[in-house]
Amino acid sequence: MFNIKWPIGFTSKKVYSSIKDVEFISLSNKLSINKALLPKPIQWHLNSIFQFYLIPYLRLIKLNNNDKNIIKQKSSIWFSGYREVRNIVFFDFKNWCFDNNYRLDKKFLFSLFRLIFLLLFSLTSFLKILFVILYSNIYLRKFVIDFETYSKLNNEKFLIIRRELQFKFAQEKFYEKTLNNSIYIIFPSFRLHKENKNKNTYIILPKFAHLFKALFSQIKSIYVSMTINDYLKISNKVSISNFLFEASFHYESFLYDEWINSLSSRSFGKKFYSFEQVSWAAEIEKNLVVNKCELNQIQVGILPPFPYPTLGCTSNFIVRNKDTLNEYSKMFNNRNFKKLDVDLNIFARSDAEPTQFSRIIFATQPYRKFQENKILSFLDNKLKNNLMVKLHPRDNYLNYSKYKLVESFKSNDLVITRTSSLTIELFQKGIPYVCIIDEEDEELNSGEVSNYDDYIVFKSIESAYEAIEENDKFLKSFFAWRKSKILEYYDK
Repeated sequence: MFNIKWPIGFTSKKVYSSIKDVEFISLSNKLSINKALLPKPIQWHLNSIFQFYLIPYLRLIKLNNNDKNIIKQKSSIWFSGYREVRNIVFFDFKNWCFDNNYRLDKKFLFSLFRLIFLLLFSLTSFLKILFVILYSNIYLRKFVIDFETYSKLNNEKFLIIRRELQFKFAQEKFYEKTLNNSIYIIFPSFRLHKENKNKNTYIILPKFAHLFKALFSQIKSIYVSMTINDYLKISNKVSISNFLFEASFHYESFLYDEWINSLSSRSFGKKFYSFEQVSWAAEIEKNLVVNKCELNQIQVGILPPFPYPTLGCTSNFIVRNKDTLNEYSKMFNNRNFKKLDVDLNIFARSDAEPTQFSRIIFATQPYRKFQENKILSFLDNKLKNNLMVKLHPRDNYLNYSKYKLVESFKSNDLVITRTSSLTIELFQKGIPYVCIIDEEDEELNSGEVSNYDDYIVFKSIESAYEAIEENDKFLKSFFAWRKSKILEYYDK
C-alpha cells in the first residue's frame, strides 16, 4: 500500500509541511490576474478556495514529491472554505476531504447526501432573508428605505453592514475615528435588534424582483456547473465544475450581488466602508468601484500576511498595525493597503495595573469543538470548577450549562481564547489575555493566525497555564508588551 504523508490537519498521522512563500505569492497573483475568466460564484469565493483547498492540496502534493499516486487522485471540493456552511453542519469540515483509507472523499458531485444538504442550505438562506424582509417591513418600518430614498441621502461616508456582528465592530474604539459621521446601511440578512437602532441606521430592502433575479442566476449557475468540463491547472488539474457546483448553492451571495449592484448604480463618487475582509461578500462589494466609488475594507479579525488572491485589489484594505502593513506592502507592491487611523486616546490606561486575576474566562469559538473541550476540561480541573465562559455569538449556551456564563469583562480578568477577534477589544481596554493556537490551528487557520497581530500565543493550554500561574510575573510581562505594541499605532 502506498504510504501517503499528510500535512497537519488531514489525519492523525501529522507531518508538518509548507511551501515557500514565493510559491504562494505566485499562485495568488496568477489567480488574481485570471479571476475575470472564472465563473462569477468562483470569483466571489476565490480567497476561500485558495486558502482552504488549493494550498493544502499543493502541500499534499509537494510533501509526497509529486508521486503519481497523489497526482491521479480525483479532486473534490468537500472542504471548509465556506464558513457559512461549516458553522451549521454537525461535523467539522476541517477534517478536509479525505477518509481513513487515504482516498479522496467519496462524496462525488451528485452524492445524494451532498445534494440534499446543499438544497436545504440554499432554501434556508432564502427563507431567512424573506423572513427578515417581512419582519423589517412590519416592525422596523421607520428604519426601512428603498434605493431611491437612499440615493437622496446627503452624506459622504457609508458603512455597509451585512451581519449583526458587524454592529459590534462598528462600536469598537479602534474604528471610531475612521467611521466618524458615517451612515450605516444594512443588507437584510439578520433581524435588527432594538439596541442597534439609531438615527443614522437604515435598512435597504431588496426589491422582490431582486429575489427572483438572484434565484434565476443561482439556478443558471448550478446548470452550468453540471455542463462545463474545465480545470484549474495547478500542479494537477483541479475541477472547476466541482467548485462551481457547491458555490452555486449559496443563495445569499447571488442576492447580495443584486443588492450591491443596485446600490452602486445610485452611489456615484461616494465613499464606502465595510468590515468584510476576504469573504465572498468582500468580492461582491467591489462592484461599487465601477461607479467611481471608494471602497475601504477594514481588518477586524486576526489576519496575517497570507497571500490572498484578491486582498487589496480594486478596494483599499485597511490594516491595524504597521507590521501587517509592511508585510502586505512588501508582498504585493501593486495592491492597495493602508494603516488604520487610530485616535491616540482610545487605549485604556491604568495607574494601578492588576497583580492578580479576579476571574479566568474562556472565550469560545464555533469550530474544532473537540479541541475546545480538551482545553475546557483542563482548565475546569485546574480551577476546581471556578472557570467562567464567554460564548461566541454562534455558540449555543445549552452546550456550556456546567459553566458560569459571563457577558462582559473586568479589568482584572484573564481571558483565554484561541483565534478570536475578541482580542482587539481586550487589547484596547487593557484586559489581560492569552491565545491557545496549536499546530493544527496554525495550519488550518493560516488565514487567522499571525505573529504580527496584538496577541500572545501559546502552543498548548499546558504551557499557557504554566505561564499564567505566576499572576504577578505574567501581568508585568503582559502590560510591558502591550505598551510596546501601542507605540506601533502612533507611528504612521
